[in-house]
Amino acid sequence: MVRRIEDRWIGFGLSVIIQDKFDLRSLSAGRVQTPVLGWIIERYRQKLNSKIYIAQAKLENGIYLNFDLKVSNGWEARRKIKELKGKKVKVSVRGEKEEEIKPPPPFTTDSMLKDAALNLKMTADKAMRIAQQLFEIGLITYHRTDSTRVSPLGISIAKSYISEKFGEEYYQGRSWSFGSEGAHECIRPTKPIDVQELIKLVNAGILKFPQRLTRAHYSLYNLIFSRFIASQMKPARFVRTKYVFDVDSYSVELNLFTRIEYPGFTKVFNILVHDKITQKQLSIVDIKYIKSSKVKILTQGEIISLMKERGLGRPSTYAKIVGTLLKRRYVMSVGRQSYLIPLKKGMKIYEFLSKHYGELVSEERTKELLSKMDKIEEGSIDYQKVLSTLRNDLVKLKVLKLEE
Repeated sequence: MVRRIEDRWIGFGLSVIIQDKFDLRSLSAGRVQTPVLGWIIERYRQKLNSKIYIAQAKLENGIYLNFDLKVSNGWEARRKIKELKGKKVKVSVRGEKEEEIKPPPPFTTDSMLKDAALNLKMTADKAMRIAQQLFEIGLITYHRTDSTRVSPLGISIAKSYISEKFGEEYYQGRSWSFGSEGAHECIRPTKPIDVQELIKLVNAGILKFPQRLTRAHYSLYNLIFSRFIASQMKPARFVRTKYVFDVDSYSVELNLFTRIEYPGFTKVFNILVHDKITQKQLSIVDIKYIKSSKVKILTQGEIISLMKERGLGRPSTYAKIVGTLLKRRYVMSVGRQSYLIPLKKGMKIYEFLSKHYGELVSEERTKELLSKMDKIEEGSIDYQKVLSTLRNDLVKLKVLKLEE
């Protein structure tokens, strides 16, 4: 109730102000939406101010080397590429060591959305919609969660599947509980059925659902299932080899997995293993350059991870906030990775709000308000005092009128 009042006062109040200012009724603002828009704009500006030219060289064994050409313009980059084409690259081995790689925890909302964008090229909105449908038909647990905790039932599902599929020696049950999640649980499958078995059961008519399952449903289910099963398996052991590649004045260091000592969780969660490089020299068979930046534009998945990391938003609102920014045309999503680029409208709105209402829409103020909302829910502070203080602040800033 308090959150809804606070959302209405700030969101509605600021929305009316920018609608009047820019004479456009489709505009909106919000206590979380606005600082998130600021992150996207800031990262975009950083990218524009850090231009570099990257060489992408393919070696005869299929390995790719990427390195900064250390030039200031396209003409110099083309000249360097012409000089490097066909040259021999010296290969040095600087050591190898065995490493234990632990499995990742099961999915929370933000990590699921990030991996769905990275591996399946799904937007946050689509991934949440598909996850909602998988939850509604009983294939996965609730998908709006910040918790990695696995219930005893979940652990038993993993043990059943791992023991039957790979042997009990691969199983290592974990609750992934850190003591503060309460009854909340990770996103996991509700049955020990992998995607191949699920497809067979659906095609045979043994499993029937009110929702027709598409490739997107199967893909996201497989992502959730594999991550969860991996989280309940033993660590893997790999040999990692350090190589240094030298050509002209450029040097590239790569640390590559070259041997599997024990597969562990990688039975379901692949890690790329390279053949050992025995040659002392390798030819460059193809090379080009791209204009890039030392700073990457944020993707939908990365912005959601930032929201969790910085304490803005909740699992139930992550995708909605990104969706609102896209719907209002404050930002656009481009490419298969769903990079977020601010549009002129979004930059104008953010500039106006930062200039005139900076103390209200800043990241710090938003985190402070969210912390107070949590304390109200815990019963540790009086909600009437919090709302009274907020109302007075909004009246001073002319976001609210006295009669409201």
